[in-house]
Amino acid sequence: MSTLQHESFGAAERQIKLLEIILLGDKPRYSLVQGSVEDDEYFALSYTWGDHKNRRMVQVDDRNLSITANLSRALDDVAAFCRSSEPGRTSILIWVDQLCINQRDDEEKSEQVSIAGDIFSSAQQVLIWLPLHRDIKYGFKDWTSWHDWHDQQITSPHSTSLPSGRIAMSYTAISQPRQDYPVVSEGDAVVKNQLLAWENIHSIVTSPWWERAWGYVEFLLSQNIIFLFGGLWASSDELKVLLELYERRRETHLKFCTLTLSMLKHQEQQGGQTSKFCGCFGGGDDAPPKDPNVANDQKQYLRRHSQHLSDLTPYWSRVSNHFDSRAEHHSMDDTATTPLSTLMKQARNYRVTETRDRVYAFLNLANRKCDIRIDYSLPTKTVLIDTARAMIQNEKRLDILAIACQDRSNGSKTGQTPSWVPTWSTKEDPDSPYRQFLRQIQFPMARYSYGGGGPGTRASQSSAPVVFFFPNGIMQARALFVDRLNLMVAEDASKLFRTFVTDSGRKVSTVRAAEAGDEIWIFLGADEVFTLHREGDFYVILGHAMVRETGGETSDVLLGSMMDQLLYPLMRLWAT
Repeated sequence: MSTLQHESFGAAERQIKLLEIILLGDKPRYSLVQGSVEDDEYFALSYTWGDHKNRRMVQVDDRNLSITANLSRALDDVAAFCRSSEPGRTSILIWVDQLCINQRDDEEKSEQVSIAGDIFSSAQQVLIWLPLHRDIKYGFKDWTSWHDWHDQQITSPHSTSLPSGRIAMSYTAISQPRQDYPVVSEGDAVVKNQLLAWENIHSIVTSPWWERAWGYVEFLLSQNIIFLFGGLWASSDELKVLLELYERRRETHLKFCTLTLSMLKHQEQQGGQTSKFCGCFGGGDDAPPKDPNVANDQKQYLRRHSQHLSDLTPYWSRVSNHFDSRAEHHSMDDTATTPLSTLMKQARNYRVTETRDRVYAFLNLANRKCDIRIDYSLPTKTVLIDTARAMIQNEKRLDILAIACQDRSNGSKTGQTPSWVPTWSTKEDPDSPYRQFLRQIQFPMARYSYGGGGPGTRASQSSAPVVFFFPNGIMQARALFVDRLNLMVAEDASKLFRTFVTDSGRKVSTVRAAEAGDEIWIFLGADEVFTLHREGDFYVILGHAMVRETGGETSDVLLGSMMDQLLYPLMRLWAT
């Protein structure tokens, strides 16, 4: 193992750079050394980069390097953790992407990202640093005392014990700081402690790390995890148990808050004296406060708190998904694989700095036969085309066409990707405009992802796609011509679709971008029916088409009635 300069890198397979943190002295010192995934015991850091413009200088060997402020804070917490957990230790080795990969070298970055999964799965310990925006440690000594107090607030409602040190009461989990909850009695202290405990948990749950695509993948692949947050550290299992405890009580807590607010509203309407509501939290006296302003402040605080409980539902779902997915991943057989299309449907819900990372991160969880080369010198458009092609070739389905339609409806134009290529930019949302469009045209939900009930559509039955790929994003595919839009008969400005009569007299409801002359086609290997617009010798896919016969009944072409035709025209698709 040798010291090396930041710009140099050993090209041997599975070699990595490691940051050595020297713990001797008052402040940690740093050095970059050559290492190996197989041969070295090292930590790995999972964190969020934060604001790229908010930077700090760190000295590594004899050089000053610029890193984000988030990483600077994370390294300080890593050093504190190591000094506390192993007092006699003089140094550690840790893999940190910002310093262990030359971010300006696309070749090195591509090589290292291609083994990122192995780096995290082989690490002695993965440290996950959560960038909390509030000091939740307060005067607590360590995780044990912090955990016990938070456990007590939810399991022992009458507790009035206070953490040692100061208590700051401001709600910063998802918005600006809030006014302190007023305390004028012992009962108020009970309520305040319990609200404080909830807000501390919420600050963990709403940490931006849970939204990070790479963080999700690193979490699943890691064997041994320690969370670092606010000067505390806990194992993944310890944190999971506490979060699950609060998640189980969340609905009950929300009901209490809602019930209390209803009670106070009723009292106000009756013109009676407003009572205090600490009794709803299990303790304290219910005598009304002497100062009416205190009662009003408490009520307003609880109203905000209750609203935040509802707003945070998606955050809790994301955290639960992390832990559930990790358990499922570690229980899988070594030979088990997950289709890349399934993984990319998950990836679309996570944040990335750039679109290519959404693909490259989740490749670490995919079937290695995907044959997608990680290469940061490639344009995003090329990466997306290669990914779509690999899915079609490996999974022998064209269901991703439906996802591509949804992405295009969201205004996604990543390098003007072809219309058959998903950009994976639209989060899974049952109320997204495209989902609303599908509901408005009463489209039978297909099997692939929308989760609709009933048999769904199966326009091409079990037929496999017949496709050929050409440069510039051109795909050639076998498809059945169904009909041509002739005359638009309905357009409502409040709706997301247009309705046409076709050449054969059918009624077709489809996207607002459709025009008379556009055509309805069925692709072999796709469940749905699509509207296509012709541009010269090529076609652009516009969106789903709901086909009804002349009597108004759903056309059985959606269920594969045209598959008995033996001759299929060959068509080409291209997006400008």
